Amino acid sequence: GGHDYGFPHVAGISDFYDGKVGLLNVDAHLDVRPVAKGVITSGSPFWLMLEEKAVLPANFIEFGIQPHCNDKSFIEYLRRKKVKIVMLAETRKSGPVKIFEKNLKNLISKKIKVVVSFDLDAVQMAHAPGVSAPQSEGFTATEFLEMVAICGRYPQVVSIGFFELAPDLDVQNMTTRLVATAIHRYLSALAQG
Repeated sequence: GGHDYGFPHVAGISDFYDGKVGLLNVDAHLDVRPVAKGVITSGSPFWLMLEEKAVLPANFIEFGIQPHCNDKSFIEYLRRKKVKIVMLAETRKSGPVKIFEKNLKNLISKKIKVVVSFDLDAVQMAHAPGVSAPQSEGFTATEFLEMVAICGRYPQVVSIGFFELAPDLDVQNMTTRLVATAIHRYLSALAQG
């Protein structure tokens, strides 16, 4: 499904933990488009999350963001809120997986529960073509799978979600297989923890 499900995903968990949650969104897009006429879209879940105070801005990290995918006003909105934005290019300096885990640990150090939202358009379209907004650049399948496995190693990560899988747009079920493998990696890491 679309990332519009990202809001109920994190909001329900926030309700359960009395707002003591953080969100790490792995995505090419910021997904903070204001809701228009009461309609939630795949571009608005985290605007709604912030406006409804389901997650505090200090506990929200946008990870793997690509500048060409985002309107300048969205970046400015998040900067005003003091949300941490980690651009895809920044992750290449020390390695995406290492920087992902560092950011995850930063959220965990706040003694809160963590939700990780994986938008599949954060993965290069060579590995994940079956999404609504495929990207030429992005994380490799290996980097993506390693990030998912890391989530399973930390009990403070109480939920992960995979969004924007569009089977009708997939090529030879490549994206579907990637998600199935990701679920396996997550559950395997969780079982070993």
